[in-house]
Amino acid sequence: MPSATTRCAEQISPTTLGGLRRLLGLSQFTLAGRLGVSQPHVAQIENQANMHLETLRRHIAALGGELELIVHLSEQRIKIILPEGDAPHPPLTPKRSPS
Repeated sequence: MPSATTRCAEQISPTTLGGLRRLLGLSQFTLAGRLGVSQPHVAQIENQANMHLETLRRHIAALGGELELIVHLSEQRIKIILPEGDAPHPPLTPKRSPS
């Protein structure tokens, strides 16, 4: 019998952001309207190799989904909990050497 990890992996179909959008029957123009950006901007996001997590989260939300970040370590799967939306980052405090 397959393990829970194997069963979960079998349910995941790899695709690109553009592939996901097409799977949902949406045009770049429609998605751009949902995001409040231009169609060329959507095309740029779909072809971007690196992006901020917030950009990806907004894109997925505009498609009607929710972004989850899962880390695979050996036999463990750990969900990383990200701050919501535009939550401010804690200020960086430089380490001071003891006086």
